[in-house]
Amino acid sequence: MSSLNVGTDAMADEFKAQFDEAVAERQAKEDALREKNVGDAADHVADFETARRDKLMNTTMKLNREKEHEFLDDLHRGEECENPWERVLTLVDLNPETPEADGPDVARLRKVLIQKKNEDAKKPVESD
Repeated sequence: MSSLNVGTDAMADEFKAQFDEAVAERQAKEDALREKNVGDAADHVADFETARRDKLMNTTMKLNREKEHEFLDDLHRGEECENPWERVLTLVDLNPETPEADGPDVARLRKVLIQKKNEDAKKPVESD
C-alpha cells in the first residue's frame, strides 16, 4: 500500500507545482496590468490638474480681476458724488431679494437710507 501513496504524493506535488506556476503567471500579469493602470491614472490626473490650472488662470482669475476693477471704479465714482448719502448707498447692499434667514430685517434701514439720499438730492446747493 505504501507504493500507492508514493505515486499519489508525486502527482500531488506535480499538480501543486503546476498550480503554483499558473498562479505566479497570473499574478505577474495582474501586477503588470496594475502598474499600467496606475501609470495611466497618474497621467489622467496630471492632465486634469493642468486643465484645471489653465482654466483657473485664464478664466476665473481674469473674471475676478475684471470684477475687482469694476468694483474699484464704482468706489472712485462714489467718492466723487456731492451727496454723501448717495455714497452710503453705494456701500450698502440694498437688494431685497437676498434676505438672510436668521439675519435682521433691514427693510426699514433700506427705506431710511433711500429717503435720506433723496432728501439731500432735493436740497438746493448752498454757495459759500
